[in-house]
Amino acid sequence: MKYKFKYPRVNQIISYNKLILNHFKVKRKDSHQVLSKSKIGSAIQSARVKRGDVEDKAAVLMRRLSLGHPFSAGNRRTAYFSANKMIGLNKGYLLAKKRDKQVELQRKIRYRKIDDKGIAKWLRE
Repeated sequence: MKYKFKYPRVNQIISYNKLILNHFKVKRKDSHQVLSKSKIGSAIQSARVKRGDVEDKAAVLMRRLSLGHPFSAGNRRTAYFSANKMIGLNKGYLLAKKRDKQVELQRKIRYRKIDDKGIAKWLRE
């Protein structure tokens, strides 16, 4: 029997962004605003069609949310949180990464110095 993956929904990812910006503001003017629900839906769909395990799918979700900018603020934080929650939904545990390593990963994604395979490898470590 083939495993049926669980994916976050658009409204869940929107609520993650709101939660993150309420608790982890980087800039005083950071505020929750959805710029594109379709980009969120597209990121989820890209994860759905990606072949591989949950880390492969979470990597696609993370990269698409980070680079797609569906929110006015907190895109990378929301992307990491969403990928982490997706792994939790499917594997029953969340990532326990040090903040400095997570920041380094997000920087690599931002400057396109890491691809989906690299992100998935990082998620597995």
